[in-house]
Amino acid sequence: MQIAIRADASLDIGSGHIMRCLALAEILKSQGHLVIFYCQTLPGNLITRIHERGFTTRGIDTPVSKENLLTGYGSWLTRTQSEDAAAFCDQAKDIELVVVDHYALDQDWERQIQQQLSVPVLAIDDLKRRHSADIILDQTLGRSQSEYDAQGVVLCGSQYALLSQAFANAREHAYERALSNHPIRVLMSFGGVDQHNMTGSALNSLVSSLDLEITVLLPPYAPHYHEIKSLADSLANVTHIPFSDQMDALMLSHDMAIGAPGTTSWERACLGLPSIIIPIAENQLNVCEQLCRHNIALMLKEEDIHKLPEAVMQLVNDWQGFHKRGMAICDGLGGYRVAAEINQLEAVSQGMDSYHLALAQPQDAQRIYQWQCHPKTRQHALTPDIPDWSTHEAWFQRKLAQADAYFYLIKDSHEALGAVRLDRLHPFHYLVSIYVSPDHYRKGVASKGLALMDLIHPHIHIHATVLLDNLASHALFTKAGYGKIDSEHYVRPPINGAQL
Repeated sequence: MQIAIRADASLDIGSGHIMRCLALAEILKSQGHLVIFYCQTLPGNLITRIHERGFTTRGIDTPVSKENLLTGYGSWLTRTQSEDAAAFCDQAKDIELVVVDHYALDQDWERQIQQQLSVPVLAIDDLKRRHSADIILDQTLGRSQSEYDAQGVVLCGSQYALLSQAFANAREHAYERALSNHPIRVLMSFGGVDQHNMTGSALNSLVSSLDLEITVLLPPYAPHYHEIKSLADSLANVTHIPFSDQMDALMLSHDMAIGAPGTTSWERACLGLPSIIIPIAENQLNVCEQLCRHNIALMLKEEDIHKLPEAVMQLVNDWQGFHKRGMAICDGLGGYRVAAEINQLEAVSQGMDSYHLALAQPQDAQRIYQWQCHPKTRQHALTPDIPDWSTHEAWFQRKLAQADAYFYLIKDSHEALGAVRLDRLHPFHYLVSIYVSPDHYRKGVASKGLALMDLIHPHIHIHATVLLDNLASHALFTKAGYGKIDSEHYVRPPINGAQL
Protein backbone atom coordinates (compact mmCIF):
# COMPACT_ATOMS: atom_id res chain seq x y z
CA MET A 1 0.00 0.00 0.00
CA GLN A 2 1.27 3.52 -0.83
CA ILE A 3 0.70 5.76 2.20
CA ALA A 4 0.99 9.55 2.42
CA ILE A 5 1.72 11.27 5.73
CA ARG A 6 0.80 14.96 6.03
CA ALA A 7 2.61 16.49 9.02
CA ASP A 8 4.86 19.45 9.78
CA ALA A 9 7.58 20.52 12.18
CA SER A 10 8.72 24.08 12.84
CA LEU A 11 9.94 26.40 15.58
CA ASP A 12 6.27 27.03 16.48
CA ILE A 13 4.91 23.51 15.94
CA GLY A 14 7.81 21.62 17.50
CA SER A 15 9.01 18.17 16.49
CA GLY A 16 6.47 15.82 18.11
CA HIS A 17 4.08 15.37 15.18
CA ILE A 18 6.85 14.38 12.78
CA MET A 19 8.60 12.12 15.29
CA ARG A 20 5.51 10.05 16.10
CA CYS A 21 4.66 9.80 12.41
CA LEU A 22 8.20 8.56 11.74
CA ALA A 23 7.66 5.85 14.36
CA LEU A 24 4.51 4.69 12.55
CA ALA A 25 6.16 5.02 9.14
CA GLU A 26 9.05 2.74 10.11
CA ILE A 27 6.67 0.00 11.23
CA LEU A 28 4.61 0.33 8.05
CA LYS A 29 7.79 0.21 5.96
CA SER A 30 8.91 -2.97 7.75
CA GLN A 31 5.59 -4.54 6.70
CA GLY A 32 6.14 -3.73 3.03
CA HIS A 33 4.23 -0.44 2.68
CA LEU A 34 5.62 2.57 0.82
CA VAL A 35 5.43 5.76 2.92
CA ILE A 36 5.95 9.32 1.65
CA PHE A 37 5.93 12.48 3.82
CA TYR A 38 4.29 15.71 2.62
CA CYS A 39 5.61 18.73 4.53
CA GLN A 40 5.86 22.47 4.45
CA THR A 41 9.45 23.76 4.44
CA LEU A 42 9.02 25.92 7.53
CA PRO A 43 11.87 27.24 9.72
CA GLY A 44 12.80 24.39 12.05
CA ASN A 45 11.38 21.65 9.82
CA LEU A 46 12.69 18.08 10.17
CA ILE A 47 12.86 17.20 6.49
CA THR A 48 16.56 16.31 6.75
CA ARG A 49 15.77 13.99 9.67
CA ILE A 50 13.02 12.32 7.63
CA HIS A 51 15.49 11.70 4.79
CA GLU A 52 18.05 10.31 7.24
CA ARG A 53 15.45 7.79 8.37
CA GLY A 54 15.08 6.58 4.77
CA PHE A 55 11.85 8.27 3.68
CA THR A 56 11.00 10.49 0.72
CA THR A 57 9.44 13.92 1.24
CA ARG A 58 7.46 16.14 -1.07
CA GLY A 59 7.20 19.86 -0.43
CA ILE A 60 3.73 21.38 -0.71
CA ASP A 61 4.51 25.06 -0.21
CA THR A 62 2.48 27.53 -2.23
CA PRO A 63 2.60 31.34 -1.93
CA VAL A 64 -0.55 32.91 -0.48
CA SER A 65 -1.67 36.39 0.45
CA LYS A 66 -1.55 37.65 4.05
CA GLU A 67 -5.31 37.81 4.38
CA ASN A 68 -5.54 34.02 4.08
CA LEU A 69 -3.46 33.42 7.20
CA LEU A 70 -5.36 32.34 10.30
CA THR A 71 -4.84 32.64 14.05
CA GLY A 72 -4.24 29.96 16.68
CA TYR A 73 -3.35 26.54 15.30
CA GLY A 74 -4.42 27.81 11.88
CA SER A 75 -1.29 29.97 11.84
CA TRP A 76 0.75 26.77 11.56
CA LEU A 77 -0.21 26.72 7.87
CA THR A 78 0.94 29.19 5.23
CA ARG A 79 -2.53 29.04 3.67
CA THR A 80 -6.12 27.99 4.32
CA GLN A 81 -7.10 24.35 4.82
CA SER A 82 -8.67 24.28 1.37
CA GLU A 83 -5.49 25.57 -0.24
CA ASP A 84 -3.39 23.09 1.69
CA ALA A 85 -5.63 20.20 0.62
CA ALA A 86 -5.46 21.31 -3.00
CA ALA A 87 -1.65 21.53 -2.89
CA PHE A 88 -1.49 18.09 -1.27
CA CYS A 89 -3.82 16.47 -3.80
CA ASP A 90 -1.79 17.97 -6.64
CA GLN A 91 1.32 16.20 -5.32
CA ALA A 92 -0.19 12.97 -4.01
CA LYS A 93 -0.43 10.55 -6.91
CA ASP A 94 -1.41 6.86 -6.61
CA ILE A 95 -1.92 7.22 -2.86
CA GLU A 96 -4.04 4.53 -1.16
CA LEU A 97 -4.19 5.94 2.40
CA VAL A 98 -3.60 9.39 3.91
CA VAL A 99 -2.33 9.87 7.48
CA VAL A 100 -2.70 13.43 8.78
CA ASP A 101 -1.18 14.69 12.04
CA HIS A 102 -1.70 18.45 12.20
CA TYR A 103 -3.63 20.66 14.63
CA ALA A 104 -4.41 23.14 11.82
CA LEU A 105 -6.15 20.48 9.68
CA ASP A 106 -9.53 19.03 10.62
CA GLN A 107 -12.68 17.56 9.09
CA ASP A 108 -12.80 20.16 6.30
CA TRP A 109 -9.35 19.16 5.03
CA GLU A 110 -10.08 15.45 5.44
CA ARG A 111 -13.38 15.69 3.59
CA GLN A 112 -11.68 17.43 0.66
CA ILE A 113 -9.03 14.71 0.52
CA GLN A 114 -11.65 11.95 0.56
CA GLN A 115 -13.63 13.63 -2.21
CA GLN A 116 -10.70 14.43 -4.50
CA LEU A 117 -8.58 11.30 -3.98
CA SER A 118 -11.24 8.74 -2.96
CA VAL A 119 -8.96 7.21 -0.34
CA PRO A 120 -9.39 6.52 3.39
CA VAL A 121 -7.94 8.95 5.94
CA LEU A 122 -6.34 8.24 9.32
CA ALA A 123 -6.33 11.34 11.55
CA ILE A 124 -3.98 11.61 14.54
CA ASP A 125 -5.23 13.97 17.22
CA ASP A 126 -4.97 14.83 20.93
CA LEU A 127 -7.53 17.60 21.18
CA LYS A 128 -10.93 15.94 20.56
CA ARG A 129 -11.47 17.97 17.36
CA ARG A 130 -14.07 17.13 14.71
CA HIS A 131 -12.95 14.75 11.97
CA SER A 132 -14.18 13.14 8.78
CA ALA A 133 -11.74 10.24 9.00
CA ASP A 134 -12.00 6.48 8.57
CA ILE A 135 -9.71 5.99 11.58
CA ILE A 136 -9.10 8.48 14.39
CA LEU A 137 -6.09 7.90 16.64
CA ASP A 138 -5.76 9.67 19.99
CA GLN A 139 -3.01 8.24 22.19
CA THR A 140 -3.94 10.35 25.23
CA LEU A 141 -4.02 8.36 28.46
CA GLY A 142 -7.62 7.95 29.64
CA ARG A 143 -9.19 9.13 26.40
CA SER A 144 -12.53 7.46 25.56
CA GLN A 145 -14.01 6.68 22.15
CA SER A 146 -17.20 8.45 23.23
CA GLU A 147 -15.31 11.76 23.34
CA TYR A 148 -15.21 11.74 19.53
CA ASP A 149 -18.33 12.17 17.42
CA ALA A 150 -17.15 9.93 14.62
CA GLN A 151 -18.50 7.39 12.16
CA GLY A 152 -15.21 5.55 11.66
CA VAL A 153 -12.91 3.52 13.92
CA VAL A 154 -11.63 5.40 17.00
CA LEU A 155 -8.41 4.16 18.58
CA CYS A 156 -7.98 5.72 22.01
CA GLY A 157 -5.54 5.51 24.88
CA SER A 158 -1.84 5.08 25.54
CA GLN A 159 -1.97 1.50 24.24
CA TYR A 160 -1.83 3.17 20.81
CA ALA A 161 1.10 5.51 21.58
CA LEU A 162 3.31 5.76 18.50
CA LEU A 163 6.83 4.87 19.61
CA SER A 164 9.88 3.77 17.68
CA GLN A 165 10.27 0.00 17.28
CA ALA A 166 13.37 0.23 19.47
CA PHE A 167 11.25 0.88 22.56
CA ALA A 168 9.44 -2.45 22.38
CA ASN A 169 12.83 -4.15 22.38
CA ALA A 170 14.29 -1.93 25.11
CA ARG A 171 11.27 -2.60 27.33
CA GLU A 172 12.38 -6.21 27.72
CA HIS A 173 15.46 -4.89 29.57
CA ALA A 174 13.45 -2.49 31.73
CA TYR A 175 11.34 -4.86 33.85
CA GLU A 176 14.04 -5.63 36.42
CA ARG A 177 15.80 -2.25 36.50
CA ALA A 178 16.36 -0.49 39.83
CA LEU A 179 17.39 2.95 41.07
CA SER A 180 21.17 3.32 40.91
CA ASN A 181 23.34 4.30 43.86
CA HIS A 182 24.45 7.92 44.06
CA PRO A 183 24.87 9.96 41.99
CA ILE A 184 21.34 9.83 40.59
CA ARG A 185 21.37 10.02 36.79
CA VAL A 186 18.91 12.54 35.31
CA LEU A 187 17.96 12.89 31.63
CA MET A 188 16.69 16.37 30.74
CA SER A 189 14.88 17.14 27.49
CA PHE A 190 12.33 19.83 26.67
CA GLY A 191 11.84 18.83 23.04
CA GLY A 192 13.61 19.80 19.87
CA VAL A 193 12.99 23.56 20.13
CA ASP A 194 12.55 24.70 23.77
CA GLN A 195 11.83 28.30 22.79
CA HIS A 196 11.37 29.40 26.41
CA ASN A 197 14.73 27.91 27.52
CA MET A 198 13.21 25.71 30.19
CA THR A 199 16.43 23.67 29.97
CA GLY A 200 18.46 26.59 31.30
CA SER A 201 16.00 27.29 34.11
CA ALA A 202 15.91 23.63 35.15
CA LEU A 203 19.70 23.33 35.14
CA ASN A 204 20.13 26.43 37.26
CA SER A 205 17.63 25.02 39.76
CA LEU A 206 19.41 21.68 40.11
CA VAL A 207 23.14 21.83 39.53
CA SER A 208 24.23 22.86 43.03
CA SER A 209 21.48 21.38 45.19
CA LEU A 210 21.75 17.58 44.82
CA ASP A 211 24.24 14.82 44.01
CA LEU A 212 23.20 14.36 40.39
CA GLU A 213 24.67 13.48 37.01
CA ILE A 214 22.62 15.33 34.39
CA THR A 215 22.47 14.62 30.67
CA VAL A 216 20.92 17.44 28.63
CA LEU A 217 19.50 16.76 25.19
CA LEU A 218 19.13 19.80 22.92
CA PRO A 219 19.70 19.93 19.13
CA PRO A 220 21.74 22.58 17.28
CA TYR A 221 18.69 24.18 15.66
CA ALA A 222 17.19 25.09 19.06
CA PRO A 223 17.25 28.86 19.70
CA HIS A 224 19.18 28.50 23.00
CA TYR A 225 21.56 25.77 21.83
CA HIS A 226 24.83 27.71 22.26
CA GLU A 227 23.79 29.06 25.66
CA ILE A 228 22.98 25.58 26.95
CA LYS A 229 26.12 24.06 25.46
CA SER A 230 28.26 26.72 27.13
CA LEU A 231 26.51 26.22 30.46
CA ALA A 232 26.91 22.43 30.29
CA ASP A 233 30.58 22.73 29.39
CA SER A 234 31.15 24.83 32.50
CA LEU A 235 29.56 22.28 34.87
CA ALA A 236 31.38 19.07 35.82
CA ASN A 237 28.21 17.07 36.46
CA VAL A 238 26.35 18.06 33.26
CA THR A 239 26.80 16.44 29.85
CA HIS A 240 25.23 17.96 26.74
CA ILE A 241 24.18 15.78 23.80
CA PRO A 242 22.96 17.56 20.63
CA PHE A 243 21.13 14.55 19.25
CA SER A 244 20.62 10.85 19.89
CA ASP A 245 19.09 8.27 17.57
CA GLN A 246 19.12 5.79 20.48
CA MET A 247 16.74 7.41 22.92
CA ASP A 248 15.75 4.00 24.25
CA ALA A 249 19.31 3.23 25.38
CA LEU A 250 19.69 6.76 26.76
CA MET A 251 16.55 6.36 28.87
CA LEU A 252 17.61 2.93 30.12
CA SER A 253 20.91 4.40 31.32
CA HIS A 254 19.23 7.08 33.49
CA ASP A 255 17.22 6.94 36.71
CA MET A 256 14.69 9.68 35.99
CA ALA A 257 13.74 12.29 33.42
CA ILE A 258 12.83 15.97 33.49
CA GLY A 259 11.13 17.62 30.53
CA ALA A 260 8.02 18.50 28.62
CA PRO A 261 5.13 16.06 28.12
CA GLY A 262 4.13 14.72 24.72
CA THR A 263 5.28 11.59 22.91
CA THR A 264 8.32 11.49 25.19
CA SER A 265 5.95 10.86 28.11
CA TRP A 266 4.96 7.52 26.59
CA GLU A 267 8.59 6.63 25.85
CA ARG A 268 9.47 7.21 29.51
CA ALA A 269 6.47 5.22 30.71
CA CYS A 270 7.24 2.33 28.37
CA LEU A 271 10.69 1.95 29.94
CA GLY A 272 9.55 2.68 33.49
CA LEU A 273 11.54 5.92 33.71
CA PRO A 274 10.03 8.11 36.46
CA SER A 275 9.69 11.71 35.34
CA ILE A 276 8.99 15.30 36.29
CA ILE A 277 6.98 17.04 33.58
CA ILE A 278 6.73 20.78 33.00
CA PRO A 279 4.10 21.79 30.43
CA ILE A 280 5.22 24.53 28.05
CA ALA A 281 2.12 24.65 25.83
CA GLU A 282 -1.61 24.67 26.51
CA ASN A 283 -2.21 21.48 24.49
CA GLN A 284 0.09 19.59 26.90
CA LEU A 285 -2.03 20.25 29.99
CA ASN A 286 -4.43 17.33 29.51
CA VAL A 287 -1.54 14.87 29.15
CA CYS A 288 -0.02 16.26 32.35
CA GLU A 289 -3.29 15.95 34.25
CA GLN A 290 -3.78 12.34 33.16
CA LEU A 291 -0.21 11.33 34.03
CA CYS A 292 -0.53 12.92 37.47
CA ARG A 293 -3.99 11.42 38.07
CA HIS A 294 -2.55 7.96 37.44
CA ASN A 295 0.51 8.79 39.58
CA ILE A 296 2.83 8.16 36.63
CA ALA A 297 4.74 11.47 36.85
CA LEU A 298 5.08 14.62 38.92
CA MET A 299 4.10 17.96 37.37
CA LEU A 300 5.57 21.37 38.05
CA LYS A 301 4.31 24.62 36.58
CA GLU A 302 6.82 26.81 34.80
CA GLU A 303 6.81 29.35 37.62
CA ASP A 304 7.56 26.56 40.16
CA ILE A 305 10.68 25.26 38.46
CA HIS A 306 12.71 26.29 41.52
CA LYS A 307 11.00 23.37 43.32
CA LEU A 308 12.76 20.80 41.13
CA PRO A 309 15.09 19.54 43.91
CA GLU A 310 12.12 18.63 46.11
CA ALA A 311 10.38 16.91 43.18
CA VAL A 312 13.50 14.88 42.43
CA MET A 313 13.53 13.60 46.02
CA GLN A 314 9.84 12.67 45.73
CA LEU A 315 10.70 10.45 42.76
CA VAL A 316 13.63 8.93 44.64
CA ASN A 317 11.44 8.06 47.63
CA ASP A 318 8.87 6.19 45.48
CA TRP A 319 11.06 5.26 42.53
CA GLN A 320 9.88 1.67 42.24
CA GLY A 321 6.23 2.71 42.39
CA PHE A 322 6.60 5.27 39.60
CA HIS A 323 8.58 2.69 37.60
CA LYS A 324 5.88 0.02 37.82
CA ARG A 325 2.95 2.35 37.25
CA GLY A 326 4.60 3.80 34.16
CA MET A 327 5.25 0.41 32.60
CA ALA A 328 1.62 -0.55 33.18
CA ILE A 329 0.20 2.20 30.95
CA CYS A 330 2.35 1.92 27.81
CA ASP A 331 4.04 -1.14 26.31
CA GLY A 332 5.67 0.38 23.19
CA LEU A 333 3.47 -1.61 20.80
CA GLY A 334 1.03 1.17 19.85
CA GLY A 335 2.53 1.62 16.40
CA TYR A 336 2.10 -2.09 15.68
CA ARG A 337 -1.52 -1.93 16.81
CA VAL A 338 -2.23 1.03 14.54
CA ALA A 339 -0.46 -0.68 11.64
CA ALA A 340 -2.62 -3.77 12.21
CA GLU A 341 -5.74 -1.59 11.94
CA ILE A 342 -4.40 -0.11 8.70
CA ASN A 343 -3.83 -3.60 7.33
CA GLN A 344 -7.40 -4.54 8.23
CA LEU A 345 -8.63 -1.40 6.47
CA GLU A 346 -6.85 -2.62 3.37
CA ALA A 347 -8.42 -6.08 3.77
CA VAL A 348 -11.92 -4.59 3.95
CA SER A 349 -11.28 -2.57 0.78
CA GLN A 350 -10.49 -5.86 -0.94
CA GLY A 351 -13.76 -7.44 0.23
CA MET A 352 -12.20 -9.55 3.00
CA ASP A 353 -13.47 -9.95 6.56
CA SER A 354 -11.97 -7.61 9.16
CA TYR A 355 -10.49 -8.97 12.39
CA HIS A 356 -8.61 -7.26 15.18
CA LEU A 357 -7.25 -7.83 18.68
CA ALA A 358 -8.70 -5.77 21.52
CA LEU A 359 -7.12 -5.70 24.96
CA ALA A 360 -9.34 -7.52 27.43
CA GLN A 361 -11.25 -5.32 29.90
CA PRO A 362 -12.59 -6.06 33.42
CA GLN A 363 -16.12 -6.46 32.03
CA ASP A 364 -14.90 -9.39 29.87
CA ALA A 365 -14.32 -11.64 32.88
CA GLN A 366 -17.71 -13.41 32.63
CA ARG A 367 -17.37 -14.07 28.89
CA ILE A 368 -13.87 -15.51 29.31
CA TYR A 369 -15.07 -17.67 32.20
CA GLN A 370 -17.87 -19.17 30.10
CA TRP A 371 -15.45 -20.03 27.32
CA GLN A 372 -12.95 -21.57 29.73
CA CYS A 373 -15.62 -23.70 31.37
CA HIS A 374 -16.71 -25.28 28.09
CA PRO A 375 -15.85 -29.03 28.05
CA LYS A 376 -13.93 -28.82 24.75
CA THR A 377 -11.81 -25.96 26.09
CA ARG A 378 -10.94 -27.89 29.26
CA GLN A 379 -10.30 -31.09 27.29
CA HIS A 380 -7.03 -29.75 25.89
CA ALA A 381 -6.14 -27.19 28.57
CA LEU A 382 -2.80 -27.60 30.36
CA THR A 383 -4.79 -27.38 33.63
CA PRO A 384 -7.97 -29.42 32.97
CA ASP A 385 -9.83 -28.62 36.21
CA ILE A 386 -12.60 -26.02 35.88
CA PRO A 387 -11.88 -23.05 38.19
CA ASP A 388 -14.59 -21.67 40.44
CA TRP A 389 -15.80 -18.15 39.67
CA SER A 390 -13.99 -16.38 42.52
CA THR A 391 -10.68 -18.03 41.59
CA HIS A 392 -11.18 -17.11 37.94
CA GLU A 393 -12.13 -13.51 38.73
CA ALA A 394 -9.04 -12.99 40.90
CA TRP A 395 -6.80 -14.58 38.24
CA PHE A 396 -8.37 -12.45 35.49
CA GLN A 397 -7.89 -9.18 37.36
CA ARG A 398 -4.30 -10.14 38.15
CA LYS A 399 -3.57 -10.84 34.48
CA LEU A 400 -5.03 -7.52 33.38
CA ALA A 401 -2.80 -5.70 35.87
CA GLN A 402 0.44 -7.42 34.83
CA ALA A 403 2.72 -5.16 32.79
CA ASP A 404 4.49 -8.21 31.32
CA ALA A 405 1.38 -10.12 30.19
CA TYR A 406 -0.95 -9.48 27.24
CA PHE A 407 -4.60 -10.54 27.17
CA TYR A 408 -6.58 -9.97 23.97
CA LEU A 409 -10.02 -10.74 22.61
CA ILE A 410 -10.14 -11.78 18.96
CA LYS A 411 -12.94 -9.78 17.36
CA ASP A 412 -14.59 -9.26 14.01
CA SER A 413 -16.73 -6.23 13.25
CA HIS A 414 -19.64 -7.67 15.26
CA GLU A 415 -18.51 -9.67 18.28
CA ALA A 416 -15.75 -11.34 20.28
CA LEU A 417 -14.80 -14.72 18.79
CA GLY A 418 -12.02 -15.93 21.07
CA ALA A 419 -9.12 -14.96 23.27
CA VAL A 420 -5.35 -15.10 23.07
CA ARG A 421 -2.86 -14.44 25.86
CA LEU A 422 0.91 -13.97 26.16
CA ASP A 423 2.72 -14.61 29.45
CA ARG A 424 6.38 -13.60 29.81
CA LEU A 425 8.77 -16.47 30.51
CA HIS A 426 12.01 -14.44 30.44
CA PRO A 427 13.31 -11.52 28.31
CA PHE A 428 12.01 -11.74 24.71
CA HIS A 429 10.27 -15.10 25.34
CA TYR A 430 6.51 -15.48 25.92
CA LEU A 431 4.08 -18.40 26.21
CA VAL A 432 0.89 -18.19 24.12
CA SER A 433 -2.53 -19.48 25.15
CA ILE A 434 -5.45 -19.36 22.73
CA TYR A 435 -9.07 -20.50 22.83
CA VAL A 436 -12.15 -19.85 20.76
CA SER A 437 -15.80 -19.24 21.61
CA PRO A 438 -17.72 -22.54 21.29
CA ASP A 439 -19.99 -20.80 18.78
CA HIS A 440 -17.06 -20.26 16.41
CA TYR A 441 -15.16 -23.54 16.36
CA ARG A 442 -13.64 -24.60 13.02
CA LYS A 443 -14.01 -21.13 11.46
CA GLY A 444 -10.34 -20.18 11.38
CA VAL A 445 -10.58 -17.83 14.37
CA ALA A 446 -7.47 -19.18 16.09
CA SER A 447 -5.45 -18.82 12.88
CA LYS A 448 -6.61 -15.20 12.56
CA GLY A 449 -5.63 -14.56 16.17
CA LEU A 450 -2.11 -15.90 15.70
CA ALA A 451 -1.68 -13.90 12.49
CA LEU A 452 -2.68 -10.72 14.31
CA MET A 453 -0.26 -11.57 17.12
CA ASP A 454 2.49 -11.68 14.50
CA LEU A 455 1.62 -8.12 13.45
CA ILE A 456 1.64 -6.71 16.99
CA HIS A 457 4.42 -8.79 18.57
CA PRO A 458 6.98 -9.42 15.79
CA HIS A 459 10.03 -8.79 18.00
CA ILE A 460 9.72 -11.68 20.49
CA HIS A 461 9.90 -15.48 20.61
CA ILE A 462 6.41 -16.90 21.12
CA HIS A 463 6.28 -20.41 22.62
CA ALA A 464 3.36 -22.84 22.56
CA THR A 465 2.80 -25.97 24.62
CA VAL A 466 0.35 -28.48 23.07
CA LEU A 467 -0.78 -31.78 24.59
CA LEU A 468 0.00 -34.83 22.46
CA ASP A 469 -3.62 -35.68 21.67
CA ASN A 470 -4.61 -32.12 20.70
CA LEU A 471 -4.27 -32.72 16.96
CA ALA A 472 -6.12 -29.54 15.98
CA SER A 473 -3.67 -27.32 17.89
CA HIS A 474 -0.67 -29.17 16.47
CA ALA A 475 -2.02 -28.42 13.01
CA LEU A 476 -2.79 -24.80 14.00
CA PHE A 477 0.75 -23.95 15.13
CA THR A 478 2.36 -25.81 12.26
CA LYS A 479 0.23 -23.89 9.76
CA ALA A 480 1.06 -20.62 11.55
CA GLY A 481 4.77 -21.18 10.95
CA TYR A 482 5.79 -22.19 14.47
CA GLY A 483 8.82 -24.48 14.59
CA LYS A 484 8.40 -27.78 16.42
CA ILE A 485 10.91 -28.25 19.25
CA ASP A 486 9.68 -31.61 20.50
CA SER A 487 6.42 -33.60 20.66
CA GLU A 488 4.62 -30.96 22.76
CA HIS A 489 6.45 -27.66 22.21
CA TYR A 490 6.60 -25.08 19.42
CA VAL A 491 8.23 -21.68 19.00
CA ARG A 492 7.84 -18.78 16.61
CA PRO A 493 11.05 -16.73 16.47
CA PRO A 494 11.10 -12.97 15.89
CA ILE A 495 9.73 -12.03 12.48
CA ASN A 496 11.73 -10.36 9.71
CA GLY A 497 14.97 -10.51 11.65
CA ALA A 498 13.70 -8.27 14.48
CA GLN A 499 16.68 -7.33 16.63
CA LEU A 500 16.71 -8.41 20.26
